[in-house]
Amino acid sequence: KMTKRANPKITEFEDRLKRQTQEGYAKDSPVWYRGTSGKRFKDKPGPAVMGKGLYLTRQPEVAKEYAEYKEGEVVVYFVNMQTTVLDQDSPEFLEAFQSAVDSVYVHPNVKRHINEALEEKDVEALSGLYGRYLSEHDELNDKLTEKLIETGYRGVYSKDDFIGLILFYPHEDAVPYFVRSEDDFAR
Repeated sequence: KMTKRANPKITEFEDRLKRQTQEGYAKDSPVWYRGTSGKRFKDKPGPAVMGKGLYLTRQPEVAKEYAEYKEGEVVVYFVNMQTTVLDQDSPEFLEAFQSAVDSVYVHPNVKRHINEALEEKDVEALSGLYGRYLSEHDELNDKLTEKLIETGYRGVYSKDDFIGLILFYPHEDAVPYFVRSEDDFAR
């Protein structure tokens, strides 16, 4: 069963999230999942195609698959639905990505492919290029995150189930709960 951490602020935050969320409307549900690569909070937020932060998905199966691959576990998060996030498909995100790529060294061949994907506004191709060539490029990840925060966003949202939502300030915008058994996925 899921258990709350012993902290009255968590209960207060959960109550506020429930009030802010329209019941039965899945798009606005505050419930998100994360497959961790370690035990509990030893799993640190990491970089990926939308910057550095805490990556969450709406799909428990996706989180479970990642957790099994990394010999970790699935954590359920309640996310503040009032958090200002940017859509990954938006021109603002693509501009921030272009700015980040232009401000750091990226191999010319990779940069050419990235610029083509940005010109076509092909977020899927951009994600693929990022995954193959740039996911370990710390300077780029830092610049992208910095550019997105400068524009006033606290995270980025993607329609892709495997990417989902990234929060740059997870300790302020999300509250974790634990999934301990298969039965918890049925909730």
